[in-house]
Amino acid sequence: MTIFTSSVQSQCLTDHYHNEVKKANPAVEQMEETFYNNVSQVGHTKRATKYIIPVVFHVIHTNGPENITQAQIEDQIRILNQDFSFTNPNKSSIRSQFTGVAADCEIEFRLAKIDPQGNCTNGINRVYSPLHVDARDNVKSIAGARWDNRKYLNIWTVSSIRDLSGSGGITLGYAYLPSAVASGLGNMDGIVMRADYVGSIGTAVVSGAGRTLTHEVGHYLGLLHTFDDGCAGTGASAGDRCADTPPVAGTFTNANCPVNGNSCNTDAPDLIDQWENYMDYSTGTCQSMFTLNQKSIMHSVLTNYTFRISLVSANNLIATGINNNNNAAPIAFFSSNKREVCVGEAVSFFDISCKASVSSRTWTFSGANITSTNKDTPVVVYSQPGKYKVTLLVSNSNGSNTLTVEEYITVKPRVAIDKPSVYQDFESPTWNIATGWGILDAGTFKFVRDTTVTAYRNSSCLKAPITTSVPMGQRFQLVTPPVDLRPLTGKNPKISFMVATQRKSTTSTEELRIYYSRGCDNNWTLFLYRNDNFIWY
Repeated sequence: MTIFTSSVQSQCLTDHYHNEVKKANPAVEQMEETFYNNVSQVGHTKRATKYIIPVVFHVIHTNGPENITQAQIEDQIRILNQDFSFTNPNKSSIRSQFTGVAADCEIEFRLAKIDPQGNCTNGINRVYSPLHVDARDNVKSIAGARWDNRKYLNIWTVSSIRDLSGSGGITLGYAYLPSAVASGLGNMDGIVMRADYVGSIGTAVVSGAGRTLTHEVGHYLGLLHTFDDGCAGTGASAGDRCADTPPVAGTFTNANCPVNGNSCNTDAPDLIDQWENYMDYSTGTCQSMFTLNQKSIMHSVLTNYTFRISLVSANNLIATGINNNNNAAPIAFFSSNKREVCVGEAVSFFDISCKASVSSRTWTFSGANITSTNKDTPVVVYSQPGKYKVTLLVSNSNGSNTLTVEEYITVKPRVAIDKPSVYQDFESPTWNIATGWGILDAGTFKFVRDTTVTAYRNSSCLKAPITTSVPMGQRFQLVTPPVDLRPLTGKNPKISFMVATQRKSTTSTEELRIYYSRGCDNNWTLFLYRNDNFIWY
């Protein structure tokens, strides 16, 4: 599906994809009809245990704001778990007509702790790729960016999603329905999401309230829109196959959550629109419930489709690290909120050891204000520039394990060591070793040193090898060493550089952007912009 801003009238992208699937394979519609006609209604009956779903976020990025933090992703998991367990704080605002059908769906989401190769993970897979711009199903084919859909709920976060429906709307997310996946589209299974609608903190749009993903997970578990078929369908034959969700006239009827809005009078009894429902297009801050019929559909998906049955199986919960093996020793693993910091800047570390429960742990930090601690999430500060080692020892009654990472943390000085003037001609093959110059890690596509052409001054230069194989939106990023400009106070400091450019094709457009930061914290500001419509210098 898709949620759009209320000012843009547009088709839901999940509907677009699902219609395309049914056109290609008419049997999908009959499969879908059979499923919904045989859903077993569970009502308020409680299960002995919740369904637990292992989740992985594939963060597709090129080091921009789309590279969202672990905290923002964890905030989204919190929201999902509140919404699907009916513990969301705003449930008290549900209007009296619907309190009797609001459901605890008894479904829980946890970030995976073991990846497909059996290694520990925090459930966040960061993948450098320019495909985060105008993304669609192509992100699912990026190497390493899709895990087995029978074991993980795959969520791809991107900066923008291309609207393939031709309506020109703003797409915030979409998912494939289980019936489409069952037709042979296992490689498409999962959810594509705009990163700025993940969670409610960081870069997230406040009005979304983290409910975009709640809505998309509803599709992933078989739910349809409350407005499907408009006013035509009622009761069990309603467009969304739920008798306890009143019909809604159109896509954006409830965009602004009208208090007594009643867009259809075809239902009996004639109820007001249920814009509280997560499967409407109402504002995220208004949404607060799933219904009992919707709960029944989701439970039927988890017990009837083989790829969802395996997802929530006890064996898979152990294989993905969600549940621990009580007869094994833990495997040490850790992460941090930052790998590169300034002197005096705090760093938070996270014990994400896997495969067994941890009964005790010992952290060792070289060069930090705290050299050793047994806290689960320690916070340390480094007072001197350098690169520092981190060690984590974890144990339980079955044994212990240690992980040591040399030069895990890079600490930069608050005041730049280099003074004016700084010069670089790239003649030395070790031009970027301990000089402060660097090429940001960009995987396959990045700046390379070239000695095969006549350079401006001597025989070497840096080249961005932009060819027809380079995807649209690819960034080539070079960082200079920090320079202390205080000796030039009251003067007019300058930066000069020599650039030669040639289009990879007659229709391509390349851009040059130069950013500067006033301090160690890398808070970048655009300083210079040039494209093919300007003279480069």
